[in-house]
Amino acid sequence: MKIKSKFTPLIIALWCCALCPYSQGKKAEALEGTAWKTVLDSTQNVNSERTMVFKKDHSFESRRTNGTIYNGGKYSIIDSETLVTVHNQEQAANLYNFTIKNDTLHLKGNYISPNFEAEDHKVEFEPIDEQWVRIPEVKNLGIEFAEVPTLEAALQQSAKEGKMIFMDCYTQWCGPCRHLASDIFPLKTVGEFFNANFTNVSFDMETPEGLLIRKKYNIRAYPTLLFLNSKGEIEHMSIGAGEEADLLRVAKIALDNKANFKAIKEKIAHGDRSANTISEYLSMDNYSPDCNKLIKEYFKNKSAKQRLSEDSWRLYNGFDYTVEGEQFQFFVKHRSEYAKRYGEKEVKKKMRQLILANMDDSLKYHLLEKADPAIFAEAKALISYRETFYWSRSDKKDLSLWKKFIDATTTYYALDGKNIAYYEYNSLCNFIYQNYKTFDDKTALSKAKEWAEQAYRLYPEDMQINNTYAHILFELGFASEAIHHEEIALKKAQETKSSSAKRYEEALLRFKQTKG
Repeated sequence: MKIKSKFTPLIIALWCCALCPYSQGKKAEALEGTAWKTVLDSTQNVNSERTMVFKKDHSFESRRTNGTIYNGGKYSIIDSETLVTVHNQEQAANLYNFTIKNDTLHLKGNYISPNFEAEDHKVEFEPIDEQWVRIPEVKNLGIEFAEVPTLEAALQQSAKEGKMIFMDCYTQWCGPCRHLASDIFPLKTVGEFFNANFTNVSFDMETPEGLLIRKKYNIRAYPTLLFLNSKGEIEHMSIGAGEEADLLRVAKIALDNKANFKAIKEKIAHGDRSANTISEYLSMDNYSPDCNKLIKEYFKNKSAKQRLSEDSWRLYNGFDYTVEGEQFQFFVKHRSEYAKRYGEKEVKKKMRQLILANMDDSLKYHLLEKADPAIFAEAKALISYRETFYWSRSDKKDLSLWKKFIDATTTYYALDGKNIAYYEYNSLCNFIYQNYKTFDDKTALSKAKEWAEQAYRLYPEDMQINNTYAHILFELGFASEAIHHEEIALKKAQETKSSSAKRYEEALLRFKQTKG
């Protein structure tokens, strides 16, 4: 059974317990520096095949069997029987009673997380009952990052090892950075390649040393992955986060002195202005200060045939967001020819990107509207939708903001509904479901039903979409349909061993009892 309580004071109190050095009990040494592996999860809400390390600095880290990070954060021994863990990057914590006997750790307590479906924004306590067996250590299968305090220290270690530096430039708030750290860097295949070929280091770009690195290498986006020689010169770089294959591909290019960033940059320096070389250069450094200059040089005096070529289209479509030059005018004038070669969908997407990238400049308004009135109207509606959604979320009691948000959403979804991702539909519908009662706005909920149905059509197997759709249907009196979609959500949650399964099960029971 779930118990509810106001989450902000509770989570803050648990954070204080986990972070305050004076809260450590006398039995803290029982866990400090130990490693464990699950042998039993009585609640069976999540995959039980995990390891856990309680480090001496009172941080903890739990990993899945493939090495990826399940969760982590800070822990504290409150007294001889009570353990608190608070999770990184989440408003969530665990509160346990714990015992250690014969190298077996028994954790029994509650996972505490915000209940975002509740109108009162309270938290839920979900039961945990786990047994762990002590193990000697948790072997790191992935990238082994050297603990160096400065760039200079990294360069010295690189020279000593005779390897190129791989540097992960990240920030704490960056979602893609966390994806790399939790799901990609720990993988065995990634670790084997990087550990064999690089001196691996990571720096938070918002620390004093990180700020110096950011300035030195003109880092403007996160994550930025740098590959440096022992002199500190850039051999290769990549911006953004991909998956396992993407990272390995980037690393292999870094080691290729004919294809890496340094090699391509040298081609540019020696006057190579081919579309392929410029595209390769900009794909490695999206924020190059030379971007617009290089593109302008390339398209200068090009014939119509050259501008329409595949190489030119790759360069223009991928990297040119200006609307002042002759290439934009050519694109607008010869749009039908581009569509024949590369598809109307791709051409419309490019036009949309150009309009959105330049709408902040009022001097370009007329030019953009003239280029494509329909897409311009869609872009205006999108901006209005995003702005009103933001302000409505910032003040959930303001009726005028709510009305503006619903009106802007209705307009935008009517104009551009086919281009909206399923997760955006679901986020919107969930927000309306949570807040419509504040304004007694059943009309808004009815619109949310239409949008939730569209999300379901786009992604019928997604458990969150089915759960949101089910709750909206139930509120509007469609109990049978609500039960059907909550059953889909529950089945998918059980198949994936999601921690949401229990919550879906309770919602399904409530729907059936009310209907009966």
